Amino acid sequence: MNTEYEVKILDIDTNAIREALAAQGFLELPVKNFRRYIYTLKNDRNSWIRLRTDGSKTTLTLKKYISDAIDGVKELEIIVSDFEKTSELLAEAGYQHQSYQENRRTSFESKDQVIEICIDEWPKIPPYLEIEGKSIDEVHQYIDMLKLGKQAQTSAPTSEVYKHYGLDLGNFKTLAF
Repeated sequence: MNTEYEVKILDIDTNAIREALAAQGFLELPVKNFRRYIYTLKNDRNSWIRLRTDGSKTTLTLKKYISDAIDGVKELEIIVSDFEKTSELLAEAGYQHQSYQENRRTSFESKDQVIEICIDEWPKIPPYLEIEGKSIDEVHQYIDMLKLGKQAQTSAPTSEVYKHYGLDLGNFKTLAF
């Protein structure tokens, strides 16, 4: 499994983030609308399967939450060709999705493409910034560059972000805009 080096910056000012990224030479890409099914694993409460599509790329990912550290999530991801057929295959294999979720993502790219920076919007909570890199140091470098060190941060799954705002993501069988 691969290690995910990722931090979510909560309670952001999206306009200020856009301006800061533009000042650093990042280009704002068109918004992607994601749909996903989440499947729980019977014997491991800290792992789950995510089937996600943005309409052009569909992935099937096994995620394992180990800790709230920047490197506390492991994942194994493959690209699949069809969102609905993969969902059907999982159902035939005995997996029923626990929930259906939607979110919007605005990504920013730089010339060197070494970091993934996105503004994620989810129903019922404020937008947050996600910074994902190839190492802990790289993620911290961009947090410092954007002067976000004092902002609330977490590397926990989105379910924990919902808890931060007083909501239990598990209570939503369907989470859509």
